Order: sequence, then structure tokens, then C-alpha cells
Amino acid sequence: MASRTASKAFDYIQRGFSVALVVLSISGATAGYMIHSERMSIAGEYEKRLAEYNVALANEKAADSVASALPTTNAPTPITPSPSS
Repeated sequence: MASRTASKAFDYIQRGFSVALVVLSISGATAGYMIHSERMSIAGEYEKRLAEYNVALANEKAADSVASALPTTNAPTPITPSPSS
């Protein structure tokens, strides 16, 4: 009788461990997915900011090239008299 009770107890303990392992596996997978999701969100935000930076840098370079093509002095253009006077 005692061995039968011990056998039942052992079966319950074994089932308990099996259930605990399943629960831990599911929670571990959920936590892993959440971490992966957060990392992908951060990577997406990084890529978005990098794209914004590259656009701003390209705009700045374009503005510099336009500014270098303009005359460098602020002196007014001289007015030349017309030949008819």
C-alpha cells in the first residue's frame, strides 16, 4: 500500500514538473518574442532617424553647392550709362 501511494505521489510530481516545463517554455517563448519585437522596434526607429539624417545631409550639401555658385560679394551691380545720352 505504501509503495502504491509513493508511486502515485511520484506520478503527480512528474506531471507537475511536466506542466511546469510547458509553462516555462511558453513564458520563455513569449518573453523572447517580446524582446525580439522591442529590438525590431528600436531598429526601425534607428533606420527612420538615419534616413532623416541622410536627407538633411543631402539637403545641406545641395544648399552648399547652390551657395557656392552664387556671387560671394554683396556689392550692387554698377549701372552703366546708355550710349544714347
